[in-house]
Amino acid sequence: MRGLRLSKSKVNSYLTCPLKYYLGYELSIWPLKKSIAMVNGLVTHQVIEIYLKRLEEGKPFELAGTHKAVWTQYPIKITDADSQDYQEAIDQSFTLAQLFITRLKVQPLMVEHRFDLPLINLATGQVAEDIAWVGIMDHVNTREDGDLVVDIKTKAKKG
Repeated sequence: MRGLRLSKSKVNSYLTCPLKYYLGYELSIWPLKKSIAMVNGLVTHQVIEIYLKRLEEGKPFELAGTHKAVWTQYPIKITDADSQDYQEAIDQSFTLAQLFITRLKVQPLMVEHRFDLPLINLATGQVAEDIAWVGIMDHVNTREDGDLVVDIKTKAKKG
C-alpha cells in the first residue's frame, strides 16, 4: 500500500512536537545518544521479547545471562553523576523482566507480529485506500476468554 503510513510512534511524535516528527520521520535525523531511561526500556522490552520467543519455541530461557548480554548491546557513556542512575536502571530493568516472567501467565500466540492495515472510518465504514496503519504487536497472548494483544511498556508518561 502506498501513501501515508501512520503508526502509534509517528502520531505520538507529531503530537508531542511537530519539529521532532519532521526531523526524525521526514529527514531521518535522530539523536545520537540514547538516555538511560530509553535504554532501560529498550533492554527490558528486548529481554521479554527473547523470553517470549523462547517460550513460543519451547526452548529454555535464562534471565540473568540474557539481561546482561542485552545491556552490553547498548553502550552508554557514563559520568560519575550518572553512575547511580545507570545501576538503578539496570536493576529496574531486571526486576521488571523478572516480574513479567514470574507473575504473568503467558501463552504467546505471536511475538513481534507486524501489521499493515487500511485506515477505516468506523462511523461510515469507508476505507482510506491511501492511508495505512502500521506497527508491531509485542505479543498476542492466548487465553481462555480470547486472545489478548499486549503492548509492553516500562514507564507510564506523566500527564
